[in-house]
Amino acid sequence: MKGSIFTVLQDFEKLIYKVLMWIILLPKTIVQITLDPKWAPGYITDELDESNPANHGQVQFDEYMSPVILLLVVALLPALGFSLLPAFGTTLISSAGEKQTTDRFISFGSQTEFISSSTGLKYKHFWIVEQKQNDGGYKLLYDELHSDYSEKNYIEIVDNNTVKDKFLYTFNDPGEYLVTVLAYKYDPDRGEDLDSVERYSASIAVSVPLDVAESVVILDTNAKTESAPDTKTAVNFSERVTQEDTLFLALALMIPPLLFAFVTQIRSRTLRDIGENTLKESFYVQCYYFSPLSLAIWATYYARYFFTADVYGYQDFGISLVILLLPVLLAFLWFFRIEMQIMMDPQLDSPKTQEQAAAESQPPEKKHETGSLRAFLIVIGCLLLLGGGALLIFYFPRLQDLLRLSAIRLYPVGAIGLIAGFGYAWYKRRIAEHKSISLRNFGWVLAGSIMLIITFVVIRYKLYPPVQLSAPPETEVVVVPLSTATQVTLPPVASSTPEPPTPEPVESPTATLLPQNTDTSPSPEAQATLTPQPTETPVPATQTLEPQQYYTEDFNGDLVNWSEFMSSGEPNMVERHSEPGKYSVNLLQSEEKLARYYLINDNFTYADVKVEAVVINRGNNTNGVSLVCRYSDVGWYEFLISNSGTYSIYAVDRAGIVNSGYNQIDLGTSGLIKSGPGAVNVYAIACQGQELSLYINQELVDTITDVKFQFQEGKVGLGVSSPEKLPVKIEFDSFSVTKP
Repeated sequence: MKGSIFTVLQDFEKLIYKVLMWIILLPKTIVQITLDPKWAPGYITDELDESNPANHGQVQFDEYMSPVILLLVVALLPALGFSLLPAFGTTLISSAGEKQTTDRFISFGSQTEFISSSTGLKYKHFWIVEQKQNDGGYKLLYDELHSDYSEKNYIEIVDNNTVKDKFLYTFNDPGEYLVTVLAYKYDPDRGEDLDSVERYSASIAVSVPLDVAESVVILDTNAKTESAPDTKTAVNFSERVTQEDTLFLALALMIPPLLFAFVTQIRSRTLRDIGENTLKESFYVQCYYFSPLSLAIWATYYARYFFTADVYGYQDFGISLVILLLPVLLAFLWFFRIEMQIMMDPQLDSPKTQEQAAAESQPPEKKHETGSLRAFLIVIGCLLLLGGGALLIFYFPRLQDLLRLSAIRLYPVGAIGLIAGFGYAWYKRRIAEHKSISLRNFGWVLAGSIMLIITFVVIRYKLYPPVQLSAPPETEVVVVPLSTATQVTLPPVASSTPEPPTPEPVESPTATLLPQNTDTSPSPEAQATLTPQPTETPVPATQTLEPQQYYTEDFNGDLVNWSEFMSSGEPNMVERHSEPGKYSVNLLQSEEKLARYYLINDNFTYADVKVEAVVINRGNNTNGVSLVCRYSDVGWYEFLISNSGTYSIYAVDRAGIVNSGYNQIDLGTSGLIKSGPGAVNVYAIACQGQELSLYINQELVDTITDVKFQFQEGKVGLGVSSPEKLPVKIEFDSFSVTKP
């Protein structure tokens, strides 16, 4: 036990000593590199020279920090430490958001974390209440100032960086509101109305229903909110260092110096001559040169994070930003000049020692020098390559599927390129050996080609013959009869859609409902079983005329050509009404379960189609209106729009070809969505090829390309759901199907 403790103390002693040495050697090394960049190649050559008697029995890089460790200390440690920085900004909460209430008198609270801890500064909070208008804009209803000089002041100073405040307001009228708080920390000597040292803001959306018996809905929002640093979760630094992503980050930091080292070596060597030993010295030199640049970048980043307006005497932020960026710009110019000198004079990169030159009885080798213009272009090309790689990593989540497809497609191209390169190299060798190309050589090429063709034919038609497409086998599904749901009889009123003069009977599936999903929280991501079981029922010709492929459904008919089903919820949760000119769907509360209801038109299937619906909100804003295209046994695309201002696009994989269930492939928010009771919106979707587009009130909101699921064709329809709460009341005024 004692030996164990003693060993731990010894290790701790070595660690402390090493860290203290780093504190001393780091600035010494950075200053030496910055003032005398040409010192680095010679120093590294001497330290790595195993034949140098001075290195026997001594530790490498004893006088200065090792180049690799130096780069990791000035680049990797600041990147890891950034996750430990405190979060600054304002957090806005409401008691009504924590517990549902029907009371219109609501209290709000804010907590602000400021950067400055100066005790000589003052605080003020400005509260604003705005109501959303039909055009999507906001109208100012009320504002209130809290400060030492105002009539009301609820500001509570927790410590030198943290303050709290509260605000009370009564919402008398139904509608959508936005409550915003602006938190200031200012210098009282400059006056309350002058520039503040810091300023943050946060907003909360409040939905007040028309029915006084319904609860007020509180939603966090970043609408009209000034951006602040993201909130960070404190983590143990030692655990952060040992995580797998830290290793990948360290490797990524080594790529730039390795690239420059490779470029400096390839100028005077062939690719075959470049190896680990030839790159080592150049790589170490580049690590030294990248260290001052990395230190300047991270120092500037941290300075910007902790920046406040009083740093440079309340100067305009443009002037302050120029001052902040000055060190990193100078470091970049220094780095650029050093790299150009290395490109122009390769001897600077890895010079021979005097001992090596004497042993060879010749002066140090003078490699071929590169012109200044060429050196400039080489450095610019390397920097552009690194910048492109950084952008690729940054946008990787958006491009990963494109990269996957491109890599697979380029794989055979690369193989063909290697074979072509082999043929060219063989041809050059034959010419160098003064050997002619005979018919025998062409015969071998022809034989190889025939073998390849035979192999392709066997694979294509014998091992993997073409698949004969056929209808999938029917599976037995237990369905809940539609009659169990609350229903108002749909009268057989003649449709307003133009119809051909000769009526014919049309087979239509009887509307059915699926059994309740066992998941009690049926979010769109839930893996629901989505297979309605239609049963063919002949419809009398006197009720329905032959429909047209493109049409407008005014809901004046009996809807016999439509089938309905539920992917979650109970049948008794759906109440629907058909009246002349509208179709209403009410989703009712039932044991904390949420309903998801669909209505699909069975007349036609479409590959490319545009669907438009005029929708009226008769309930709360926490609803979901869906437009469906390419509905089939394989799956469908679903556009879900909510009166709360959000939308999502789903690929519903019914057959489990890619990922069974609801797959969210896009989401977003839009100020074009009109909210509140009685709000009328025109939603439209276009499914054309791989492109999926969403229109809200005649304006294009979003377009994405699906290369993953690629549903080809299917039926169209609509749906109603409740992403958060019930009841939901939606009214459809019309449903149109046109060419995209």
